[in-house]
Amino acid sequence: MKANSYLILLIVFACNFIASAQSERKIARKGNTQYETGNFAEAEVNYKKAIEKNANLLEAQFNLGDALAKQERFEEAIASFDLVSATTEDDNLKASALHNKGNVLLQQQDLEGAVESYKEALRVNPKDHQTRYNYAFAKKQLEQQQQQEQDQEQDQNDENAESMKKAHSMSL
Repeated sequence: MKANSYLILLIVFACNFIASAQSERKIARKGNTQYETGNFAEAEVNYKKAIEKNANLLEAQFNLGDALAKQERFEEAIASFDLVSATTEDDNLKASALHNKGNVLLQQQDLEGAVESYKEALRVNPKDHQTRYNYAFAKKQLEQQQQQEQDQEQDQNDENAESMKKAHSMSL
């Protein structure tokens, strides 16, 4: 009789577990629908609900990062992508999280951070052409920025030298 009781408890537990898993995925899918229609705030709410039910639902965590980025809540989006890339064992998901983190950093004009994030994504998935393109774009932007800074510094040095030269010739 005890064996039957344990079996019934096991079946009830399994059914509850399956129902819970289905409901968290259903909530995440609802978030996906809201995201696709441009309702990013509602998508965020549903992704958070799904994650609350199952913290290991990394696809919902990834999608949360996208929804936050669309709302220009960049620091939160980066944290979401960092969590996914640090915890997933799925290389495609990890590379995508690093790629999207790079996109957010690029939007923030953090060119060095974007280049590094794209580089990490390419280490995980070297065949991703979009990441390779974004990496090249961000790297070129960074090089141009560094060149402009060097040019400005040189111009400032030239102006200072000219001012010193004038000051020196006036004192003679």
